[in-house]
Amino acid sequence: MERNLDIPLPVTEENRDQYFEELYNISEAENWVERHSIQHKTNQDEIKIVPNDNSTNEKIVIVISFVILWLILTLAVAFFFVPALIVMYLLG
Repeated sequence: MERNLDIPLPVTEENRDQYFEELYNISEAENWVERHSIQHKTNQDEIKIVPNDNSTNEKIVIVISFVILWLILTLAVAFFFVPALIVMYLLG
C-alpha cells in the first residue's frame, strides 16, 4: 500500500507570505473551535440528572400479581370445588 505524504516546502523568503497565511488560517480555525466549544460547554451545564423512582413500577407489578393469583383461585373454585360439592350432595 502506497502512501502519499504532502510534505510542505521549507520556509524561505519566497514562500514566507504563504507560510504566515497558513499559520493565520490555522490560528483562526483554532479560535473558532475554542469559541464554539465554550458555548457548547454552557449548554452541557444546563443538563440535569433526575433520579428514576421505580417504586411505582414495583407497585404495579405487585398489584397485577395479586390479580392473577385471585383469578387462578376463582377459576379453581369454579371448576373444581363447585362440581365436587354438587357430586357430594347428589351422592351424599
